[in-house]
Amino acid sequence: MTSENDQQTEGLVVVLPERCHQRARLATPRSGKHPGYGQAGDDTELLRQVSELAVRLMAGPPEADVYAVMAGGLQAITGALAVGISTYDADTGDLVIEHIAADAETLSTVDRLLGHSLVGMRMPVDRESRRQLLADLIQIADMPDTVFGVVPHATSAEIQEALHIDHFVGLVLCFGDEMIGRAVLVMPEGQPSLSREALQILAYIAAAALRRKQMEGTMQELREAQANLIQAAKMAAIGELAAGVAHQINTPLTSVLGFSELLLERTAEDDPAQEQLEAIVRQAGRAHDTVRGLLDFSRQAGSHPEPAGINHILQETLALVRRRLELQGIELQESYAGGLPDLVVDIPRLKQAFLNVITNALYAMPEAGTLSIRTEQGAGEVRVHISDTGAGIPEEDLARIFEPFFTTKPAGEGVGLGLSVGLGIVQDHGGRIQVESRQNQGTTVTILLPVD
Repeated sequence: MTSENDQQTEGLVVVLPERCHQRARLATPRSGKHPGYGQAGDDTELLRQVSELAVRLMAGPPEADVYAVMAGGLQAITGALAVGISTYDADTGDLVIEHIAADAETLSTVDRLLGHSLVGMRMPVDRESRRQLLADLIQIADMPDTVFGVVPHATSAEIQEALHIDHFVGLVLCFGDEMIGRAVLVMPEGQPSLSREALQILAYIAAAALRRKQMEGTMQELREAQANLIQAAKMAAIGELAAGVAHQINTPLTSVLGFSELLLERTAEDDPAQEQLEAIVRQAGRAHDTVRGLLDFSRQAGSHPEPAGINHILQETLALVRRRLELQGIELQESYAGGLPDLVVDIPRLKQAFLNVITNALYAMPEAGTLSIRTEQGAGEVRVHISDTGAGIPEEDLARIFEPFFTTKPAGEGVGLGLSVGLGIVQDHGGRIQVESRQNQGTTVTILLPVD
């Protein structure tokens, strides 16, 4: 059994929200030249198309382009010349055009007359306009109100004449009292609009799909936040342990290294003990480097920030590995953006972070390859891209690469602190690291540092 607010046809029941249903009435046409709304009836083909669109929108895979599916489906069902899908940005009060479904010739004509692409255009919606949109969820007009002020009247008239547009149908997509977007159907001459009931159902399906997309985005953000919290807790616990261990072994290790170097200086070159002493110095030096890494990881080292150019820091870091690049036959490609602002950073520590990432890249290319360094200005940040053409990182390892002591290197070739230390340094500067990798294609590590 359905209530009077349910829209029911054979094989499909769509329950419209009470508040949205009550407001889904027709706006007064401005010109009266459109053919008007069609009559509701038992249209099996329409029912099939609406059902298929609902399934595609609500049961599609997460990677599907909801905007494209929605716009293309509405265009096919309504016979529209074009369909635009916009989302409502509550922070700025704008409708933002996300996708336009139209043939290439139509899009080219509109872009030429406007002088720019429609996609991405922001249409301000003031309080009164928003109130009117929520009051009349299904509207028909010569040109939607929210376009005026963005598209001049003269240009809109040119577009309508060039494309033989008869009228526009606006579907306000709402969730309760919240406007979440809008669909605009551009109807050609001679093409009547669907019945009010059909448009109501399409508006509700589109709104539900947009809401689902928003919730999926929110869930993804929550999952990422949870992962970051878990990683932060692990880093803090291991960092505390590392600091304690490092301090406990640093003093005796320094004594071993110092006395072995002293004995080595006093030993004749032909003395059989010299080889053993050299081994002691070498292994004690490795242990000392590991302790220093532990101290860096636990954030115990002092910080001395000062203004510096990121391009200069990278060039000085690369100077430390240029000889190794030559020996391994690795080509170096550098692309530095001009006019980057100076950043207030701890130069030695940031060099260490860059060096750790570059060292990993070189390890991934033991027999030739290409190392690419690129900088660019972002929104309130400077981005450093470090790319290699190495073996790439297996998908199952990507989530663990920043874990302390996680390494895929053979025993004796690494302790798994390089990226952990690098991440800690970058985070201490208020930045973050992103990693993209494909096996047998290479890896790109992007370091993003905020501009103070």
